[in-house]
Amino acid sequence: HHADSAHVAHNSLKTQALEASRRRSPVAELEKHLSMNSTLQQIHHDLLVLREKLRNNGFSSDPQSQVGQDSKSMDQQRSEPVAKSPAQQAPPSTSLRTSSRPITSPAAPIRKKRKAVIFTMDTIPSYEENSRSGGASGELIIRYALEEAFKEFGVSLQILRSDAEFDACNADDYDIILLDSWTWAMKGWLPKRNIRGHEDKVYILDFFGSPKLRNFALSPRHILTAFKSPWNSFLGYYIHPERIEKLRSLWEKKKNQGVIWGKDPKHYDGKHALIAAAADTGARLISTSTVQVERHPNVEWVGHLTSEQWFGHLAQSKFLLGLGNPLLGPSAVDAVSLGCMFIDPIYKTPAHTAQYRSQHPYLHDVAPEYVCTYHEGNAEELTRCVEKALSVTLPPKIPDELTREAYFRRVQTIFDL
Repeated sequence: HHADSAHVAHNSLKTQALEASRRRSPVAELEKHLSMNSTLQQIHHDLLVLREKLRNNGFSSDPQSQVGQDSKSMDQQRSEPVAKSPAQQAPPSTSLRTSSRPITSPAAPIRKKRKAVIFTMDTIPSYEENSRSGGASGELIIRYALEEAFKEFGVSLQILRSDAEFDACNADDYDIILLDSWTWAMKGWLPKRNIRGHEDKVYILDFFGSPKLRNFALSPRHILTAFKSPWNSFLGYYIHPERIEKLRSLWEKKKNQGVIWGKDPKHYDGKHALIAAAADTGARLISTSTVQVERHPNVEWVGHLTSEQWFGHLAQSKFLLGLGNPLLGPSAVDAVSLGCMFIDPIYKTPAHTAQYRSQHPYLHDVAPEYVCTYHEGNAEELTRCVEKALSVTLPPKIPDELTREAYFRRVQTIFDL
């Protein structure tokens, strides 16, 4: 559009220059207009080249429609439904520019489409299959949220499924390389050869956090955690509010019951007296352990649940009972998001390198009114927490940091999108 306008102006000024030269005749006057004519020709050529570049990068030929598109706020863009067509599943990155990076002139830089690759333990097919059968799923929740955010920001993401696939890839082909605490290393805990020298683009997904990686000079800020750590970048994930609304009929009529957190039978070892004390309050306890390990009239064993069944039980319950493990899983946040109190055990000895003092300390910061604590092994304190949970009605709560808007802002900042 601008090139067309320049072409018209160029022709007009060229005509004026020729007419002036005829009227005035002095050589100096003619040379002045010829010089102007040469400058306009160069401008005209440059604008034509720019117009072609803009078209090739997906910009509209109509400047008014493009300005309207680029000036949308991020919140407006996020409120629009995600289209399902293949073309829209991988939109050009320019369609997601925020108002802080407007296209104000033809000279504004055009950001190229970013390319990312991810290879983690949970991208291995057997891991996903195990998760569907009742295994750990926390890492999958983190990855799925990140995949959605990358799609929103126009990042082209390739998922690798084996060591052989990753060993064959060229780090120069990617702007972002995502690994985890196991897949970055080769034998001897040395960084894999194809990521050496690419520390600026390598990121490690680590649920618990770490001050450094052994033998790999990676910035601690490039280690991304699920629920914060003292050294690393908080990535996290987000909770769909639609999930909460879908279960309204259940959480509006909660039962005097709670869910025991722990699918692995080993998490129940040494905790039988505590569970019996909680059940003796009259509360019904739901156990999702892979095999039945508790036998008490008020403990109902339901075994492996689908995600829909899991959320359904939480929605009907008043509390989630932590036994100490698993550490920092999403289940505690799931419970709070559906109006449950989380009963959090305080460790006798802090856990992990990060020195976690309870099973889910993150909730103490973002939803303290939804947490009741007891010291490991203290049945009396646990009983008081159960009675407290049964006596109150808590509305569903999604921590502000785990909303879609907050999560997408973190992704944008961490990866400079």
